[in-house]
Amino acid sequence: QSSSKIRNIVILYIVGTFLAAACAVIASFMFPVELVLEGVQKAENTSPMHLNEIFKNLLLNIVDNPINALSSGNYLGILAWAIGGGIALKNCSQEAKQIFVDINEGVLKIVKFIVKLAPFGIFGLVANSVAQTGAQGLLSYAKLLVLLVLTMLFVAFVINALIVFIYTRKNPFPLIFICLRHSAFFAFFTRSSAANIPVNMALC
Repeated sequence: QSSSKIRNIVILYIVGTFLAAACAVIASFMFPVELVLEGVQKAENTSPMHLNEIFKNLLLNIVDNPINALSSGNYLGILAWAIGGGIALKNCSQEAKQIFVDINEGVLKIVKFIVKLAPFGIFGLVANSVAQTGAQGLLSYAKLLVLLVLTMLFVAFVINALIVFIYTRKNPFPLIFICLRHSAFFAFFTRSSAANIPVNMALC
């Protein structure tokens, strides 16, 4: 029962991610928006040349030091250590499990507090940008923002709604509105799936 549930979650995640990515690509081709970033140097092409190098880099990222993985944002390493730690602590005492539940609650409260302060940070960034480039400089960003929000809403109310309806055969919109109210704003303003994990865990 547990393995079947996990398999369904993985399948839904892959399907949802693929369809969302497809919608983003289609929207970017239908409504192209060009942003010119001043003072940004062109990145050097460091893509791997051979398949062996790809697997080598992948393996090195997975077995990375956990502290280094956290400090450098190596999500493969973080995920690998999290899975290993979860398996190792699967049969630990209830008191030990409660410690991790309490840690999760504490992290969630910190994230909520930071997100509440996000509008002040965004206001400062926008004010600084307007002061340097003028209101005209924000026009291209506004076009990109509108395209981004509309694509997200399409994915939420069409793609995700179809997935939920096909899987549950129930009205998907109450669940979608709950997710939008509790999780979507965190995801949009933090721009980080990692920061949104505690919110989604509490929501589920």
